[in-house]
Amino acid sequence: MSHLASRPALMERLRVAIRATDSPRRAALGKVVAEAGHVVVGVGDTADVVLVDRVGVLGDLYALADVAYVGGGFHAAGLHSVIEPAAFGVPVLFGPRHTASRDAALLLACRGGFSVASATEIAMRVLALFAEPAARSTPGDHARALVQGGLGAADRSAALVEELIGRYNLPV
Repeated sequence: MSHLASRPALMERLRVAIRATDSPRRAALGKVVAEAGHVVVGVGDTADVVLVDRVGVLGDLYALADVAYVGGGFHAAGLHSVIEPAAFGVPVLFGPRHTASRDAALLLACRGGFSVASATEIAMRVLALFAEPAARSTPGDHARALVQGGLGAADRSAALVEELIGRYNLPV
């Protein structure tokens, strides 16, 4: 029995959204989840597992989330955006191959994100985050603060470029 399955009260509340936009992958994921005994539906329905098959809805899902696992950290293709769930104050979990992600490093440093190395470790971290509300809210607050601290970066970058252009009399 998995770590999560051994906690029926948590499993009763747990809902999972998986983004899989390509049909073969979505079908394979749906089959695995259904074989595990869960109800699988598309976006807009209510079930244990929602397979997201379109772009542009992750923000809505992160806004409702208590915890986010962001994919891409277990293979060479690269970690997906960890800053999106962080902006909603959601603790972020991601795989061990995150060294190329500046945002993942920042989340780890501020304790708003967690690197997990296996399915067992993901389950253990989820259990720890659901153990009590503060276990989720504190890292979520750290994640949100990290994002808020970076707001205005485009304006600061533009001001720096203008300053350098002026300092070195560069043609505009």
